[in-house]
Amino acid sequence: MKKVLVLLLLIYGVVAFAQTPRFTKYNVASTSVQIYLPTEPKWDQSTSEDGSEIFIYDDLFGNMNYSAIIVKLHPTVVNDKPENLLESYMIYLEKAVFTLDQKAGFGKGHTLENQPNVKGILQMGKSKDGKEYKIIGWTDGKYIAVLATSSLEEMNYNIQEMFLRGIRFPQ
Repeated sequence: MKKVLVLLLLIYGVVAFAQTPRFTKYNVASTSVQIYLPTEPKWDQSTSEDGSEIFIYDDLFGNMNYSAIIVKLHPTVVNDKPENLLESYMIYLEKAVFTLDQKAGFGKGHTLENQPNVKGILQMGKSKDGKEYKIIGWTDGKYIAVLATSSLEEMNYNIQEMFLRGIRFPQ
């Protein structure tokens, strides 16, 4: 009986441990942007029509999907109002990529610790297929980063925050 109980506790511990991501800091491809991710990234890289470099990460870990879209803006992109550009990009993404059906509306004025020049915009919503999304966009004027978590099940707040706020821009 003791052996069965020990075996069950061991299995439960392994399953519980396996579902909790261990975040590690990674560089976003060849940029100086760093991000905390639950898995080693394989960046899909492309170039936009205006010459900006785009890096995309998307991975499912446990019941939560983690997505990151990092844009290194081309120097010729006119960016005198970085927050407005970020908002326009997030409006495009919520329709074209995340397909949000229900939205809470943008929450502006977010900042990163130790990087007060970085501005953030939060969006929460639900897609037609029932996925709950929490999306936050960040910009320092040279980069745009949109980080999103999504799941059909309830998401762990602390894990979400580690991912959504776990980005650092070049100083």
